[in-house]
Amino acid sequence: MNNYKLINCAQPLTLNQIHSVEEKLNIHFPSSLIELYLSYNGGIIEGNRNIYIAPSENDYYIKYFLPIDNKSSYPYMDFEAIYNEYVIEKRIIPIGFIPFALEGGGWPFCINISNSKIYITNLENFEEDESLPIKMEEIAPSIKNFINDSKTEEEAYDY
Repeated sequence: MNNYKLINCAQPLTLNQIHSVEEKLNIHFPSSLIELYLSYNGGIIEGNRNIYIAPSENDYYIKYFLPIDNKSSYPYMDFEAIYNEYVIEKRIIPIGFIPFALEGGGWPFCINISNSKIYITNLENFEEDESLPIKMEEIAPSIKNFINDSKTEEEAYDY
């Protein structure tokens, strides 16, 4: 799937564990997200490749890919916790989008269930006024592109 690997991952997952989470949350993961979770359960992209530059030329710092069933000391970095908070409880992320990673400022990167494209949940206006609508900005055509097109700071900013 990817040229680059994720490191510092949680315990590997089985397909049954993924299906259990889908059933529990009443969602259906796109095949590319299932493939990602079967290969890597959360983590960071190897080689300090943590900058993604979208076609709009906006740059995003990829902080962490969210693990499922995370037994670490960072429960706020768990897929189910983020999904429950942003989609179910606060209704910040619309149904049909699944958060799978976090941006440096805490904005979730999401996959669209219907087209498997990657979006950033732009919380800029929401942080100022919770009555304003959330912007879901398309930034990558797929998870594969999102990971493989990530860059180091030196590559992104020509240091």
